Amino acid sequence: MASNNLLQKNFINPKPRINASILFMHSKTQSASITIYTWDHCPYCRKALGLLDSKGLKYTQIKLDGDEPAREEMSQRTKGNRKSVPQIFIDGVSMGGCDDLHALDADGELDKLVYASI
Repeated sequence: MASNNLLQKNFINPKPRINASILFMHSKTQSASITIYTWDHCPYCRKALGLLDSKGLKYTQIKLDGDEPAREEMSQRTKGNRKSVPQIFIDGVSMGGCDDLHALDADGELDKLVYASI
C-alpha cells in the first residue's frame, strides 16, 4: 500500500504556474497609433506585420503597390526620406523599418511606446 501512495504522488500535477509577464501585458492597453507602409510581396513587410500581429497590436496598413503619391508621402514622413518598405510610425514618429521594429521589441522599448497602464 505504501508503494501505491508513492506512485500516486509521482503523478499528481503541481499547481499551474502563472506567467507574470502575461498578467502584466493584460493590465495594459494600447495607447499609441501605429501606421505601417508596405508592399504586398515584401518579406520584410510580412515579418514586421507578423511581429505586430503576434503582440496583438492594432495598426493601419498602407499598401504602396503602384501608388507613387502614397510612396512619396511616406518618404517625406521618414527620417532621411527613405523609400524602402516597410516604414513604421508610432504616434506619427518614424521608427524605421523591420529591423528597427524588431530591435525596439528586443530591447523592451516597443511595449513602452505602445502600451499605457490602466
